[in-house]
Amino acid sequence: LSSSSAASDVYKRQDQDNGTGLKLADCPTNPGRVRPPQERRDLAGMALHLLTMTLMLLVGAVADLSSEREVLMELYDSTDGHHWANNSGWGSGDDPCQGAWYGVSCDQSGQAVTELGLYLNLLSGTIPPQLSGLTGLINISWYENSLSGTIPSHLSSLTKLKDLWLSRNLLSGTIPYQLSNLTRLDSLALDTNSLSGTIPPQLSNLTGLQHL
Repeated sequence: LSSSSAASDVYKRQDQDNGTGLKLADCPTNPGRVRPPQERRDLAGMALHLLTMTLMLLVGAVADLSSEREVLMELYDSTDGHHWANNSGWGSGDDPCQGAWYGVSCDQSGQAVTELGLYLNLLSGTIPPQLSGLTGLINISWYENSLSGTIPSHLSSLTKLKDLWLSRNLLSGTIPYQLSNLTRLDSLALDTNSLSGTIPPQLSNLTGLQHL
């Protein structure tokens, strides 16, 4: 056959149906190539690894939310949540970021509690040390309540905290010097309580404070 005739035969064959519903012209380069067993095993292993990693991330996110829910319920029980002025949503569902719990705000991903705005809400009782488990907290606004007891030094682990408003409560004891670890603080409001002692000199490390 001449070269032009051979080329013509190729184009005709490309337009024929190969019996699979696809035309040869539509198939990728080297359509008849069969991947060797080792390559197929490698691809299957990669796919399994990606699936495993995805499942681990999902399980981790669910575990984090479950843990944060437990901390919030510790706060609820410790501060007489049944008698708050507004406790709507609290205790409902497994995810406080999706359950519209009053005063609770979360990050954009919905996986971490970032704000607890429970001011003027009739909170009474003590601040539970478990609150340090909410490591994504940026704002705590609990002013004008009836919180008593001391300020937990464990709050120093909330290193993302920018605002800590505990003024106008019944808190006693000294100001924990460990609060100096909260280097992102813009506001630290502790006035109108029954605190004793002096302001810890370590708080001078909070160079970003705008309100004290």
